[in-house]
Amino acid sequence: MRKILLASTALVALGSVSAMAADISISGSSEMVLDMGNAANEDDSALASETDVNIRFSNTSDSGITTSLNYGIDEGGANDDMIVSVSGIAGLTISYTNAGDDHALTAGDVEASGTAEEAGPAAADMHANTYTGALPGIGNDHVTVTLPSLIDGLSISGSLGNTAATGTHAVADATTGEASAYRIAYDAGVANVVYGEVRGHVQTDTHLGVTIPLGAATIMMAQNSNNETGVDNSATLVGVTYALDDAITLGLELDKGENGTAAQDYSMTAIGATYVIAPGLSASLTSADTDSADAAGTEQSHTFTSIGLHVSF
Repeated sequence: MRKILLASTALVALGSVSAMAADISISGSSEMVLDMGNAANEDDSALASETDVNIRFSNTSDSGITTSLNYGIDEGGANDDMIVSVSGIAGLTISYTNAGDDHALTAGDVEASGTAEEAGPAAADMHANTYTGALPGIGNDHVTVTLPSLIDGLSISGSLGNTAATGTHAVADATTGEASAYRIAYDAGVANVVYGEVRGHVQTDTHLGVTIPLGAATIMMAQNSNNETGVDNSATLVGVTYALDDAITLGLELDKGENGTAAQDYSMTAIGATYVIAPGLSASLTSADTDSADAAGTEQSHTFTSIGLHVSF
């Protein structure tokens, strides 16, 4: 990460100088992943890469109010992580985005990701009713407010967006209407507990997660569900990581999704390891097995071995 102090801006056309100090932080990351699939009736292998650049401007006034702007660009040149935030007004933090970034719940939910790059079948290759526990968004434009902490370790956030869930998990977002989300988190030291909801017009998604640090190990568990019409969606997600030393971390992930029809259940088991080669450079190896129903409802199994290279600066 590079830091540059922007000391002044010359307004030549106006013949004046405006003095404003702002911290500018530039960071970036990139990863390349080779997925080697072994399905019974198709070749799931693929090579993909992802690159992100972030530029963050921040300034703190004499009165203690901090403003920041994060400008992100992905590998396709599209806006990503476009977030403006203001903090220090009556203890509140207010942020807004226009790039479909994380809302209050997805910004702090327990994802229970035990491995680096677990792969599974594409959504189009699974039954339309398959539920994996994913939480929906609330549109490209939304505002988030984080309340001042009244108790040490307690955090409460809420978001209001311009897009409501359609009522199906397969198509998480509609094009009109309002939706909201909230997150209540409490870090007790021995465990961090998160509860929240994403509320649309006809569907509510619920999340309950807990993270437990145990020395070199971390245990993550989440229970996600929603009240989608005609199904009984519920998913249990478990992730475990264990740091052997400063360089090697082992991981395990177990996912189970149900919708009330046993033939359409989804399960994934993944094991993996991450090796830190140098600061900002790591490699990962993950093996994942999935069982689900295909688009016609026929049982299918997939096995993926993923090799990843991750760079950050």
